Amino acid sequence: MSIDRVLRNLLLALMLIVSSTSLAQPAAEPGFVLRAIDGDNDLGEHFAMAQQANANIGFFYVADQGRLISSTCFGQSCGEAYPMTGPGADRGRYVSAAVRPALNNRPLAAYYDASTGDLMMLDCQDFNCSSAIERTLETAGNVGQDTAIAVDPATGLPLIAFYDAGNGDLRLYRCATAVCDSGSSVLVNGTNDRGHNASMVFAGSTLWIAYEDRTSGELILARSSAPYTTFAFSTQPGGVEPTLTADASGFLDMVWRETTAHTLQRQRCLNATCSSANQSTLAGAGRGYRPSSTRLANGNLLVAHYQASTGSLLGSVCPDLPCGTPQALVFNVSAGNTGKSVMRNAAGLPLLFFQDTIRADVRSTQCTTAACSAFTQRVSLNGLPVHGVRLALRPDGRAVMAYIRERQPWLAQCTDLTCSSVTRSVLPGFNSDTRPALAVRPDNRPVAYYASVGGSALFDCSNAGCSSGDSRAVSGSGNFTSTIIEMALRADGRPVLLYTVSNLNDVFVFDCSDINCSSGTQRLLADEPTGNGTFLTHFAIVIGPGNRPIVMYSLVSNSGRLQRYARCSDSACAAASVITIGTNAVYYANPLALRSDGRPAFIESGLNNNYALCNNADCTAVTRFPIGIAGIARSLVLMSGDRPAYESGTTGFASITACEDDTCSSAQQRAVLIDPNPLSGYQGSLALSGSGTLLAAFEEQSLADVILAVPVPDALFTSGFE
Repeated sequence: MSIDRVLRNLLLALMLIVSSTSLAQPAAEPGFVLRAIDGDNDLGEHFAMAQQANANIGFFYVADQGRLISSTCFGQSCGEAYPMTGPGADRGRYVSAAVRPALNNRPLAAYYDASTGDLMMLDCQDFNCSSAIERTLETAGNVGQDTAIAVDPATGLPLIAFYDAGNGDLRLYRCATAVCDSGSSVLVNGTNDRGHNASMVFAGSTLWIAYEDRTSGELILARSSAPYTTFAFSTQPGGVEPTLTADASGFLDMVWRETTAHTLQRQRCLNATCSSANQSTLAGAGRGYRPSSTRLANGNLLVAHYQASTGSLLGSVCPDLPCGTPQALVFNVSAGNTGKSVMRNAAGLPLLFFQDTIRADVRSTQCTTAACSAFTQRVSLNGLPVHGVRLALRPDGRAVMAYIRERQPWLAQCTDLTCSSVTRSVLPGFNSDTRPALAVRPDNRPVAYYASVGGSALFDCSNAGCSSGDSRAVSGSGNFTSTIIEMALRADGRPVLLYTVSNLNDVFVFDCSDINCSSGTQRLLADEPTGNGTFLTHFAIVIGPGNRPIVMYSLVSNSGRLQRYARCSDSACAAASVITIGTNAVYYANPLALRSDGRPAFIESGLNNNYALCNNADCTAVTRFPIGIAGIARSLVLMSGDRPAYESGTTGFASITACEDDTCSSAQQRAVLIDPNPLSGYQGSLALSGSGTLLAAFEEQSLADVILAVPVPDALFTSGFE
């Protein structure tokens, strides 16, 4: 066995150890299956990163929605995603990106609008590109594929290379201003079919563009000086997929795949015009697909590329500038890796983003040493973020979930008991970032309550499948209205809605007059003090004896935390008594339920973890029973015999705990999922079916996904994320 193969096998084994934990997905524990409800999209086929001082702004094409999103990536993790183009068209392929030093490093991105065949640009309006002005740059013919961006270091003006598919030409759009609200394009090369897979960079004051000639099979290298209207050319036979960098001397460095043995080739220019250059092989046969390159802190070259036969993502790092003996790296072993990767530098340490086609997500590798001798890996982004999941069950046990995506409420409905498929629909609200409330009425129709446009709204599904319905404003409007919302159903299905006006610390209930909540009455439940850092949090509501609503919440001030308990004086809540039932620091939630004898029961999750029972419906006294909670408990249900059950989630772990008696003196905690990702975190919502089955929906906080944990018979169970 060759030395090269021995080293490679050792590297493979090492990377299997590294990647087995850092890139693993959440896995179901025995007896459960995990269902991806939302937040997991098809992305990564086209993406680009704009490098800033402490972050990378990513632009990602979401294939299942035909749209472009942006996200700020600090290190390996990408945060909230912002939609850049609307869904319903094919807009966002062939994206490229850069930052503009003349505009405080505001990013810009160029992309192809396949629905119109136009070259488009996003002029980001802030550092994070949370909003952007969309500009149409070129419309003649079918233009805008294979874009590449470079910013002129002398003028700060962007330049965008793109492929004219109608004519088979490479063109260059020259922005006349830094925001690119005007400009024009020039023809770079109109011979043969030229312009695919363009890569562009400034080396000193010279603009270089590398691209493919699909007719001759050659790689073309074009160079130009300001004003970038005339070009000089050189060719490289049998070359494709170029990537360009410049060294500290301002000389060009080009890496590409040659098309005979598919080796990874490098041309290192020795002068400004590249009339003198050295060519070398960086990786052997079959390993040079779709390279991307960056410079190490010492100026040496690092290239990522993949092996088509195995899908393994590889690297070649140069120990010196000539790179006579490149060192081989194995970044990731997976049949799902593709050649789409982007190398960036973060604080001097190379950072690689790449797509996993099996999972259709974007993953990252961060070198932890300057020479990239060691690295860590993780999933960076897998789609549009979702959060605030609430779970309810139909009478037959099928799950229904409400959550927030893109500041809009969404409804997801499982088609069967094991949720083998799910239907999703957006509800007619917006500007919503508060966890919604959800219930299923006795006639099998879901009803959702959520914040909307500074107020709150109830969506009344007109049928069991919620194919249509009516949205009804409840609490009025205003920036401080309905920052907290909750809902409970009376026995006849009439909703009772709970909300607040946060700047006044007022607590209201809305008593719906009928099951559809077509009308109702607003009632002031509590007028709490304001000022001195005082605010309200952790609300819960149930319907107690006599159809009288019961509400719990926390009053937080600089003086401490008070657990507040309110019981309406009658079924319409014309008045209410509000008392303090404890000062325990409850940090996360007030999971509340009602026992068969009419006494409220709740969980205190904070400095002290207790299961608590009120001595009567007015809760004039409370008995507390210490319990162990692994993580955060957000919901409580009572099983037969008033036995409590609750879910809890924490970093890399989620569970359901079922108590064996009505005071939870003993309990069985059942893990439902594990996640070895050290950055993952879970919080959930629990529901109990009529047959006594417990289901839990969890929000994963790192990637912002919604996952449903479904108990299934052993014969149907398969481990993993289905």
